[in-house]
Amino acid sequence: LARQARYNRLRGEVSTATTHAGTGGARRYNEVKLHVYDLLTKDALVEMPYFNCHFPVGRCFRSVNDACHALGTGAYHIGVEVNGVEYAFGANNIIGMSGIFTCVPRESPGYEYRQTLDFGKVHTAKRTWIRIPKEKKTLDRTISDAFGGSIDDGDSKEEGGGGQVSKEPKVLYSFREVESFADGHAVVHSMAREYLGTDYDLLRKNCCTFARDVCIRLGVEEEKIPTWFHNAAETGAEAEDALVRVERGARRMLDCGIDNDNSDECLQSGFEVTLDSKSNLKVTEAVPIFRERQHISYDNESEDVRETSSWTY
Repeated sequence: LARQARYNRLRGEVSTATTHAGTGGARRYNEVKLHVYDLLTKDALVEMPYFNCHFPVGRCFRSVNDACHALGTGAYHIGVEVNGVEYAFGANNIIGMSGIFTCVPRESPGYEYRQTLDFGKVHTAKRTWIRIPKEKKTLDRTISDAFGGSIDDGDSKEEGGGGQVSKEPKVLYSFREVESFADGHAVVHSMAREYLGTDYDLLRKNCCTFARDVCIRLGVEEEKIPTWFHNAAETGAEAEDALVRVERGARRMLDCGIDNDNSDECLQSGFEVTLDSKSNLKVTEAVPIFRERQHISYDNESEDVRETSSWTY
């Protein structure tokens, strides 16, 4: 068994979905918690050889984060605990490997634990379609005669040895949507392909957005999830998008009316002013040169996604 499973057995705990006592075991729930960490441990030091000392950057970062937390924001690492196993999302440079990893709850390596947001027992439902057999009713003889006995209603008419047609009704099926319980570990496991380590983005796809996505898929109401642990990254992403739009607008204005293709990268454009032998100014427009962007795509369907070594189910 995996490391986390052995750890839970030593503590006498069972890392499975809990059962609601009032329903006789028919309805089960997932225990969901969010663990908030500071990005630096309180013992983190930075060596300053010029002053012959060590700067306590960890304690300073903690103080700054405390002030930001009072204002409703901050920079944090978030891990989501599902039924006794903590999941988090991080970056790696291995193509095809998932960035989701697990650890002991409230002991994520490299971070300083701050607090826990407990959402309690959450019912996670998944909806699937099932096929139910039903017996087909015999067609009315009047209707059959009206169509001359040539109704093709999907029944299988098998001829016997004497050439007689079998009148046994064909078994048809009806489809019905049913709701069943979804185990929290299976839900997180299904997200492995969506959260690859190479897709990690500090502002748009990080541990905070992953934890929020897990909570929503497990059935936590979106209004109950606080925004103070991920609004700093959202604000940074919006600021970056605004700067990109301003930069693109400035480039269009300085491009002398050349309609460039946004899908290609322009290597050379504009004009050049030269002085000939007769001291006359000559304006030469440069021919724009474009280079096609290389779109890298990975065929995720051809091979299974590679999981990190810390997966614990």
